[in-house]
Amino acid sequence: MTIKKPELHIISNTHQQETMAELKRLLDQKKMTQADLALALKRDKTTINRWSSNSRDITSENAVKIAEVLSCHPQDVLFTRKEIILKWYTGLDGFVENFLKEEQYPVVIPYDFYSKNVRAIQYIAPGTFLHREIFLFDMPNKQANKFHSGTINKLCFLNCAKSWKKKVGKCDDIIGIVKTNDDGTLKFLNPITRQPINKNCEKFDAKDIDVCVPVKAKYNPDLL
Repeated sequence: MTIKKPELHIISNTHQQETMAELKRLLDQKKMTQADLALALKRDKTTINRWSSNSRDITSENAVKIAEVLSCHPQDVLFTRKEIILKWYTGLDGFVENFLKEEQYPVVIPYDFYSKNVRAIQYIAPGTFLHREIFLFDMPNKQANKFHSGTINKLCFLNCAKSWKKKVGKCDDIIGIVKTNDDGTLKFLNPITRQPINKNCEKFDAKDIDVCVPVKAKYNPDLL
């Protein structure tokens, strides 16, 4: 028991520090002071100060009330933001490309959609409804099923199998909508034009695909 106590104390202290940092960030973001928050919540200023000075945890009930005042999600109050480096983008042609090293930047991932295997890809297509939208995909590990049955009629990330690459030549990662042809084969459509991304995407089989995963979320990072 004496061994576990310091561990529990360290975890709790870390969480308090993170909560303190997040509350301060949210208040600064809204240009509010501790006194403003105390007035809005009808709470004593001392309580707000304790939340902000790492001497008292914020309960989930109080997080909900704070979130209502700050127009955010309660998780934004209780947990640190999840961020990853945005490394990939796609455009009007649907092909996935790498940002240059100097162009890469951290983006916030909504808590409900964060995982260690998440991949963020941004649409760069000025003048379209998708411009600057970020698409999140859960990339499968080596043991997982790489072709998901729930991909039909969904916008997906697709990577060709080696056998298909040998048949058609160079085949890049692409983003598009998976559809079925009348003969049971598949086709991959550009989400903007609703036409096959290229000739090779007009007709192929599931065995031609190495990875095909549906988008699990899309959002504009400027709104977070």
